[in-house]
Amino acid sequence: MTNTRLRNLDTFKKICGSDAYRSVGLVTTHWDEVRKDEGARKEGELLREYWKELIHQGASTRRFDNTYASAWRIIHSLSLEERVLQLQGEMAIKKLPLSRTKAGQTLNDWLDRAAQTLRKFMKRLRMMKQKAASGTSDGDVKDGIQVEFEEAEQNAGSKLKVIEEQQSILRAK
Repeated sequence: MTNTRLRNLDTFKKICGSDAYRSVGLVTTHWDEVRKDEGARKEGELLREYWKELIHQGASTRRFDNTYASAWRIIHSLSLEERVLQLQGEMAIKKLPLSRTKAGQTLNDWLDRAAQTLRKFMKRLRMMKQKAASGTSDGDVKDGIQVEFEEAEQNAGSKLKVIEEQQSILRAK
């Protein structure tokens, strides 16, 4: 599972809270695009490695096979029991700002890690850029490498700025 998907799952858990897991339906898709054994293997990995906690606390799993009948079976299988999600309880009942909720803290932790990774990358990039500048290759090659380093550094800097803006917005809420 990619970092983005792990972050999304982690945030989803914090939004719902374990009390609401009984109302959660975890649905696998693309069954019409893969061999059954390959799909079952991937599904097993999700069940064992990523969804285990949710399932253990009452979440159900379903397969969507890209048909209307399958979609309606899934919808009808979901619990209609109203539950207060953890995020609702934290914000509406406890009156916490988003940044102090479990979901907000989880998002901020992920943003911190992403920013830290980008800062390390930018530091390594600067060191490599300096090394390349002091190398003995011909001038045109050196100039081309410097331009590529600067573009990569600019790109990373832009991403870091977005992350910092997202953290600022999160803290303000």
